[in-house]
Formats: sequence, structure tokens, C-alpha cells
Amino acid sequence: MTGLPVEHVAISKANLKQLQDFAGVMMGLDVAEDAKKADIIALIEAAGWPKDTIPTLQKSAEFPAISDSDGIPRPRTFMHKFNGGAERQCVAIVIPEEDKVGGSEPVPVSCNGVQIWIPRNERHAIPLEYVEILENAEMFVYPPITAETTMQQMEMGLREPRVVKQYPFSYAA
Repeated sequence: MTGLPVEHVAISKANLKQLQDFAGVMMGLDVAEDAKKADIIALIEAAGWPKDTIPTLQKSAEFPAISDSDGIPRPRTFMHKFNGGAERQCVAIVIPEEDKVGGSEPVPVSCNGVQIWIPRNERHAIPLEYVEILENAEMFVYPPITAETTMQQMEMGLREPRVVKQYPFSYAA
């Protein structure tokens, strides 16, 4: 297995889904759900994309699309003996190290009173219920108060936070 099968598609010939994926996932741009092709192309160009093609995933028998009935992508699951017990439905994940306090420590996750510690930067098979907890673990990140912050802004109190994943992770093959 080499890598994900990628093809380059001309921006003008790319479909709406390809443009949304490229702009939102690859470039990290905020793409409105109801955005039209022309709007997304303008957004990509304004962000400074220098090419007239974009990389997209090819359909492949080696990497079949996995989704449930509503079309939401799902990770590959497999049966695995977890902690020496009975076989359970699991997925493989990797939690990367983060540049923050405790960012290199194992991640504690508890489900129904049973806690596991997931080491970082390593592929691990984890039962689905623990992965669901990680998917839903979120925190608020508030904009920092800087030297440019005015007294009026400080008197207004905390500004609008961003909601981010507490422990970002990726699914591993």
C-alpha cells in the first residue's frame, strides 16, 4: 500500500464537493455550507493558492468510502481483544503531542467507570465508546488579551470563545 490515491483536477472543472473539501479541509478556510462554486473559487484564490489545479482523492478499491446511511464518513472498525478481555468493536487512532502543558502525557478517557490511558504519537486500537467520548470532548479557547487590547475591550469582559477539540486525534489505517 503506497498512499492515498490523489489526482489533480482543474479548479474550473472541480465539483462543489471537491472545492469544499479542498478549501475547508486542506486550506483550513471557513466555507459557508450554502457557498456556490464561484464563491469557493474566489476564496481559494484570495487565500493565495498559486496553481490552477487542486488535489482530490480518487475513488479506489484499495481505500473504499465508508459511510453510514446518511452519508457521514465513518472509520474502519474491527474486532479486537481489548485489555485481554472479550473481543470488542474497535478503531485505530493516533493522538499527537501538543504544544501545551501536558501535551506529551497520555490521555485519560473514562467510560462507565472504566478509565484507560491512551499514549500519544502511537497507533492504538480503542473501543468505539471511548472514541466517541474523544470525539465529543471539547473546550473553549478565548482570544488572548494583548498589549493592543483597549481598556474598553477589557471592560467588556471575555470575548467570544472558539470551540476546539480537547484531544485532537486522527484515525489510523
